[in-house]
Amino acid sequence: MKQLNFFLAATATTLFAGSVIAASASPAKRAAVNSIDRHQADLVDLSDRIWAYAETALRETRSAAALADYAEQQGFKVERGVAGMPTAFVATYGSGRPVIGIMGEYDALPGVSQKASPVQEPLQSGAAGHGCGHNLFGPASLGAAIAIKEQIAAGKLKGTVRFYGTPAEEAVGGKVYMAREGLFDGVDAVLAWHPSD
Repeated sequence: MKQLNFFLAATATTLFAGSVIAASASPAKRAAVNSIDRHQADLVDLSDRIWAYAETALRETRSAAALADYAEQQGFKVERGVAGMPTAFVATYGSGRPVIGIMGEYDALPGVSQKASPVQEPLQSGAAGHGCGHNLFGPASLGAAIAIKEQIAAGKLKGTVRFYGTPAEEAVGGKVYMAREGLFDGVDAVLAWHPSD
């Protein structure tokens, strides 16, 4: 949970040109961190659920639905099944420029089933699992998009935020198909990060 909280805060604050939150932080940074704090329990739950689902490329039906449903609950307009992939989606809030995109991945790897422990202990031998932290990547990125959305809704920021639910990154690269279909046309900046130690 501490790891997800760190990634949530780091992802959101990166959008505001810094990663250290102090008392002298800008109001936008403080608002982003406060947003993450308010949504923390839900985002951790999303991460835990995606970890448990451990769905591989283009089979991330429950993972994609969990993220897309939560985005809708937060006021985003969600277009599902984009670019010919049933588990790809785009969640949009706001209007006008700038248009900021945030990437979120959620697919698992085949054959790396793992308990949440520091030693190798498969949940189910040979089953899929999250070896690259995509169970964190999707929820943390959505948390950052929500932090921006709340600032737009409050009239503190102008523009559009888009959360790109990008499936199959471990196998076929869903972003390639989304780009080919023009889903990134007109976007001013696209932000992504990846879990790491």
